[in-house]
Amino acid sequence: MDYTEAMLEEAKKNAGAFTQKITYCQMDASHLAFADETFDAVVSRNLTWNLEDPEQAYKEWMRVLKPGGVLLNFDANYGAVDFTDTSDLPKNHAHNQIENTLMQECEDIKRQLSISNYARPAWDLEALSNSGVQQFQIDVGVSQRIYTEKNAFYNPAPLFAVCGKKGDL
Repeated sequence: MDYTEAMLEEAKKNAGAFTQKITYCQMDASHLAFADETFDAVVSRNLTWNLEDPEQAYKEWMRVLKPGGVLLNFDANYGAVDFTDTSDLPKNHAHNQIENTLMQECEDIKRQLSISNYARPAWDLEALSNSGVQQFQIDVGVSQRIYTEKNAFYNPAPLFAVCGKKGDL
């Protein structure tokens, strides 16, 4: 699922031989067109930080989870990082391949998002608690296991994983 058709097309390319076995849906993560209690798991990566209303997204994700279902959200506290500062990144880093004006535009948009003002993943735990999650696990060591070297896709903002389990009814 993605908001844009272009990203769904990229997902199809990345899926290779499995693309025919996957259902692709274009929709807003904060307003899902699925019935209540449809899924056993919801997985998100690098999404909540750029949503206009991430708490609404968490509520939606919990709504579509079955009782006992699991939410896995991988994200980072991107609001604490200046995207335009690439001084500590390798020359071949993806951010160095983007025009400065576009990077500044991204930074300006990010600063307008309310989630950029909060410490994460602490904010996520509070938001998920308000959404009905009763069991949590947090892993703040994701980056150390993924980024063993600073390469073109190295992420200077440490990734975290939040796992929430929807309570049984």
